[in-house]
Parts: sequence; C-alpha cells; structure tokens
Amino acid sequence: MRGDGSSLQVIDDQQLFRLIGKRIRERRDEVGLTQAALAQLLGFERTSITNIERGNQKAPLPVLYRICAHLEIPIEELLPPIDTVLRREVGPAEDVTVGQRTEPRVPPKTAALIKKLTQMPTIRKS
Repeated sequence: MRGDGSSLQVIDDQQLFRLIGKRIRERRDEVGLTQAALAQLLGFERTSITNIERGNQKAPLPVLYRICAHLEIPIEELLPPIDTVLRREVGPAEDVTVGQRTEPRVPPKTAALIKKLTQMPTIRKS
C-alpha cells in the first residue's frame, strides 16, 4: 500500500503473530485450557502452543481456524486491526536485478542490501 509515493506500508509479520498469539493465550486462559490440553486437541506438542502464543511460530490459517474452533471464538477475534501491524518503509520499492532475474517491487532496505551483495567480488575455491 502506498501513501504519498515516498514510502511503502508493509505488514510487520512479527507484530502480527505476536498479537495473534497474545489473543490465543488470553482466550485459552479464559476457557480454562492449559497449553498441553490445547496441544493435545490439535495433535501438537505443547511447545508448539508456547511458540504460537509468543509469536515465534507462525501458525498457518487452517491451524488458526482449528484453534478458534477449540477455543469457541470466531477467527475475527484473533486478528488485530490493520493499523496495529503496519509499518512504513522509507523510500519507494524498486526493481532489483540479480543475474538474469529481476525481482519487482523490492523494499528499499532489501534492495540496497542486494545491490551491495551483488557488487562484492566472488570467492572461488581452488
């Protein structure tokens, strides 16, 4: 999503999954389920639930739906408002060429890193 053309808004995945995990933990506590009990219902290890709740493990959409079914909440209650997970990147996205392949609309920091790396001399093993 572009605002004024000088910046690019992107989803902050870490923040998104941290907020989803927090809501899962809160609801799980409300219904009186332990992490181990929820994990057993889902066929997961308890550590997977711990990691999902901390935002360290990105649960795929079908897993989120299964969690919602067991916690008896609509998926909308897990999803935070868009403005809480957007971040702004300075500068417009740009196309970057690596070898013979061009990647369109690369975020500015990533584009700068790619350019820097492609300009480095290659090291060959003898």
